[in-house]
Amino acid sequence: VMKTKLHQLLSKNFYDFDNPDHELITLQQAEEKLADPDFRLQLQATGFEDYELSGLVAILDEGEGVTFVELVEAAMRIKGMAKGIDTVLIMHQQRQIIASFRELRLDFRSMLPQAEIAMRAL
Repeated sequence: VMKTKLHQLLSKNFYDFDNPDHELITLQQAEEKLADPDFRLQLQATGFEDYELSGLVAILDEGEGVTFVELVEAAMRIKGMAKGIDTVLIMHQQRQIIASFRELRLDFRSMLPQAEIAMRAL
């Protein structure tokens, strides 16, 4: 029920029905909406906090803005069942990144003696 209300609220305030091709939402637009006390109250009634909305837009925005679909999907994931799965996925990805860095460290260590020899030759 909360998810539907959140989707409806975001649709009403961010989706441009007259121009669906121009559906990018910028951080500035999100902050302008969040300056409206009525919007903030409606957002909180859905179980979503204002800092969560601005944070999502800031994280997802790669310079041009965030699509409406991206914003809604991310908002639903934060409040939905996927939250626990996302946490596990993030932990898994962190472990993969750490393993990659360890491999890189070993590669650099193995190259160090060769670099020292090359430096001495100069």
